[in-house]
Amino acid sequence: MQITLLSWLVGAITVGGSGVASAVVIRQLLKQKSWSLTDALSEEVELSILEADGRPVTDATGAAMKATTLKASVSRLIALFGLIGILMAYIGFALILLVAFADEAKLSEETIASAQAIVKFLLAGLTMFAPYLVSRFSAAFEALRGRLG
Repeated sequence: MQITLLSWLVGAITVGGSGVASAVVIRQLLKQKSWSLTDALSEEVELSILEADGRPVTDATGAAMKATTLKASVSRLIALFGLIGILMAYIGFALILLVAFADEAKLSEETIASAQAIVKFLLAGLTMFAPYLVSRFSAAFEALRGRLG
């Protein structure tokens, strides 16, 4: 496949457009005082309220009092990095297909077969998120069970 001026133009528009869109989103997020990446990557956790000497504060029934606070979540950070990686792969493969389409003005059978293999590869990559997905479903069912039971 020969790289033509049209191929370079397609690549520049795609990569440049993605870069500009990302910069606009990041700029808007940074302008907001109430948004923080730290908060976005944290999850709510219930912790016992402690006295100065380290003993838990108890209520009238003797049960430890709890407070909900945000704690950093490694699983959310890993999910973010995975999302970025898969997104870059998706954009890269899409760019390859766009360049092939720009060069040929149609997609050949070989290019279509390659695209189908790429789709299988990307779907297989999504299995990295299966534990996170199961965790989310589990939490949703726990909340539902708490309301019903």
